Amino acid sequence: TWFELSGLSDFYPYPAQSWQRYTVKQMNDNMTNPKFFSVVDGPFRLKSFHAGRYASMVPNLAYSGPDKPHISRLIFRFLNSNASVFFALKSGTVQLGNLPDPLYPARKQLTNDRLTISGPNWGFNYLGFNFSNPKIAFVNSLLVRQAMMHAINQDLMIKVLGFGHGARAYGLVPGNPPVYLSPEAKALLKHGAYDPALANKLLKEAGWHRGPDGIREKDGHKMAFTLYIPPSMIRGPTLLATMLAKVGILVRMREMPFNELYEKMIDPHSKNWQAVYLAWSQTAYPTGGSIFKCGGVQNGYHYCNKEMDAMMDRIRITSGLDALYKFQNYFTDQQPVIVLPNMKLFVMAAKNIHGVSHAITPGGNFYPQFLWVSHDQ
Repeated sequence: TWFELSGLSDFYPYPAQSWQRYTVKQMNDNMTNPKFFSVVDGPFRLKSFHAGRYASMVPNLAYSGPDKPHISRLIFRFLNSNASVFFALKSGTVQLGNLPDPLYPARKQLTNDRLTISGPNWGFNYLGFNFSNPKIAFVNSLLVRQAMMHAINQDLMIKVLGFGHGARAYGLVPGNPPVYLSPEAKALLKHGAYDPALANKLLKEAGWHRGPDGIREKDGHKMAFTLYIPPSMIRGPTLLATMLAKVGILVRMREMPFNELYEKMIDPHSKNWQAVYLAWSQTAYPTGGSIFKCGGVQNGYHYCNKEMDAMMDRIRITSGLDALYKFQNYFTDQQPVIVLPNMKLFVMAAKNIHGVSHAITPGGNFYPQFLWVSHDQ
């Protein structure tokens, strides 16, 4: 099942007669050149691409699928802030787009649009650590990571960040739809894990005690870390920092452009960064790929747990869901990253655009061939 749903998607068939004269680098360098690609198998094809501005798509006349496009042109515009997205929707420059979570209360200003609530995305949000950084060696303690999980009030995060539209999450297997959730995961999601008294108990058990300023200390070291945040995402980390401070953990926040943040993370020799506030999308069969495997190509966290690796490997060679259940339960217990709740998606569309609920799947994927436009407003 894993191979069919996740493994096969890593293989892209390229007709030899069209591509054998090109190197992988040449194909990569020309990925935005519409004259370079002669083979397109989806309902749309690229017409033009202007970096940092927009990508223009038109129907692929050679598409043989049953779900042919209803619209003659689709333009994706690149906008770099919550405010620019909102005002593009308000002015009609953009007729369909995500309404940024912080601006959900202002949705009534978008009088020409309709709201569709979908999702959450098929993935997970998280607080991740650099396990190779000696300055935050305390994150190697399982008790500390479990304490962080119990210190976070996910229901409050959903109320504040998603205005009540969200879902608890404690593992890397998404809960919506719940087809891959173990019985233990379902029970945990139902009851929640917020328990600050237990968090304090676990931190004491790990040998960390509050200092005069309320921040926990051990052997002369404070329990504190610097958290890197992508732009326009300060609300979540601020709430998170407040919750962790209540159990004696100090969080310093630093906003950083995503490409710079990611560059620091993927450097296998980097021991300088400490923590990140990010999200991760999942493949159809949600195992997390190589993000948590010892030495995995996507493991920028330098996390290594041989027992977890063995459980992950068994998923790929074992039929049924039992191996996945055991892995996700162990992951939730270990918390290699502190998993955070998932927020639903707020999508605004002009009133003459239809099919939005069909075009956006429950997992947050976008299939614009199902959109159609009427002349009425």
